[in-house]
Amino acid sequence: ISLDSLYYGDVVFFHHSNAAETTKRGKQGPNSCSGFMHADPCIERVGFQTINEQGAPPNFQDCLYQILPMLNYDSTEAHQTLSRRASFSSSKDEQEMIELRIKQEYQQNLQAVKKYQTGTEKTPVLYGHIVQLKHLGTGKWLQGDSYTADKERDCLRLTLSDGDESCHFRVMPRFKIRREGSTAYFGDMLHLRSEKFPGYAIRVTDIPYDSHEPEPFVHETNLSLMPSALKVMKFYRPGSKDLTLINTNIDFVMFFHPESNKFLQGSCARGRDDDD
Repeated sequence: ISLDSLYYGDVVFFHHSNAAETTKRGKQGPNSCSGFMHADPCIERVGFQTINEQGAPPNFQDCLYQILPMLNYDSTEAHQTLSRRASFSSSKDEQEMIELRIKQEYQQNLQAVKKYQTGTEKTPVLYGHIVQLKHLGTGKWLQGDSYTADKERDCLRLTLSDGDESCHFRVMPRFKIRREGSTAYFGDMLHLRSEKFPGYAIRVTDIPYDSHEPEPFVHETNLSLMPSALKVMKFYRPGSKDLTLINTNIDFVMFFHPESNKFLQGSCARGRDDDD
């Protein structure tokens, strides 16, 4: 079976199972489960959506991300740094120049993203590359935040933003069968390490944001010194050859019924009207 390489512009989802992982105390977590990295489009909170009884998250569309190359935010970062200085002041001409540079930077980033989103540029993702993850449900970027995480107080918050250097993540292999500089493939287990906060990487916890809500729970996902292994899975690839978005010989698909808000599920149980 040939391996399917991960390319920039691919729309993906990240699966994780923490059943085999342990907590910081070296014991099995009380809420071991399986699910997908998720982002709430209303409150822009990143979490881990556990699987429901249909074997899929109830809001799978909020688990989709587009993997894109690292973008440039030099002008934006310089402006933010100067603005935080108490002694900073600028004339009207200087302010207009700064705003012009930020607009130019935004347009350059827009053009860089567009060629991958349309499938005109085909570049494989290699381990060691710095990438950005665009959440399809909101159009915003996955971002590491300097604020403390809500549940694990020794970790950093993971959220969504309009884009800055905090959105840069380095793709690293989980196992030694892959090495830095080699191609990343769908089905690989990997770590996403923050470039803004050295030593920190994305971690899925066994702690629900709100245990009083009906299951399936959304667990906290943060930046931690103890990363979680994420399995990158293919949803679709932009381009002229993917007009149907489905390769019927290879791809696994799920059928979603929007009115009932459920996925189609096969069962070995006999129907109620079956007299045999």
